[in-house]
Amino acid sequence: MIRLPDSLADKYITHLNEHHVSIRGKSDCKKWLLYFLDFCSKYDVAGTEQERLRMFLAKLSEKKQPPQECRKAARAISLFFDMERCGKRPDGTGY
Repeated sequence: MIRLPDSLADKYITHLNEHHVSIRGKSDCKKWLLYFLDFCSKYDVAGTEQERLRMFLAKLSEKKQPPQECRKAARAISLFFDMERCGKRPDGTGY
C-alpha cells in the first residue's frame, strides 16, 4: 500500500475540514483515497477524473463492496479531485 506524503495528507485534511467532514468521515476519506491512489498506481489507470473514478468504483463493485461504501469512496475521491482543482496554479502545475 502506498503512503500519502505528509504535505498532501495535510492539504487533504484541511480540504475535508473546509467541507465539514466529520472525524469518522475524515478517516474513511483518507482510507478510500489511499485505496484509489494504490489502484491507479497498481493498474496504471489514466484518463479523466470521471473515467478513473468509474474504473475504481467498478473494481469496488467487483470486490463486492456494499453500495454505501462505494458512495463513501466516490465522495472521498471527488473531494480529492476538488482539492486538486482548487490547488492548481494558473499555469496548470500543482501546488
